[in-house]
Amino acid sequence: MNENQLSNLGDYYRLDKETYELRTNYPKLILGILVIIACIVLVIYPGIIMHGWLVRIAAIVLGLIAILYTLASGSDFYNKKTGGKIVNIGTTKFANPPRGTEPYGPRDMRIIEMYENEEWDKIINEPKADDRPMQLLMDYDEKGKVIYLLLCRYFSDSEFRVIAPVKTISEPNFSQLLNKFKQTTKF
Repeated sequence: MNENQLSNLGDYYRLDKETYELRTNYPKLILGILVIIACIVLVIYPGIIMHGWLVRIAAIVLGLIAILYTLASGSDFYNKKTGGKIVNIGTTKFANPPRGTEPYGPRDMRIIEMYENEEWDKIINEPKADDRPMQLLMDYDEKGKVIYLLLCRYFSDSEFRVIAPVKTISEPNFSQLLNKFKQTTKF
């Protein structure tokens, strides 16, 4: 798989169609559609409830929220082999390197080497900070007992790229590392 095609773990799952599939979550989809329909009715007929102008504004805002909810939570990735749902742990933002540093400099290479050598305890204990270029994206499959990790970096304000291949952690390390990785996502 070509890492240049990836910008997040969702891309990784989409490219490996043999192992992963995107399933529609119909109850969430139906709930979202029903709320959207109710909002449309209230926008067209605001007199159903008193204070029509207030109802119309509230219906528009609620309708927009329902559309975003439906689009964002209408489907999830599943591992075909295990049947497990892929759940996002979060993103870890490393304190070093700071913003404005040269990509692939010594501070970058230290984290990249820890990642490539699978030194997970060092990565977990690495200082974290908000608004930093080097980031670790993390998902897991509880049923299959697998953690998925992807190391990425901002090269500019708008250019976010993968800098190392996806790593997976399975048992026996899964159980001991999952909670540790969850605790690293404070930012």
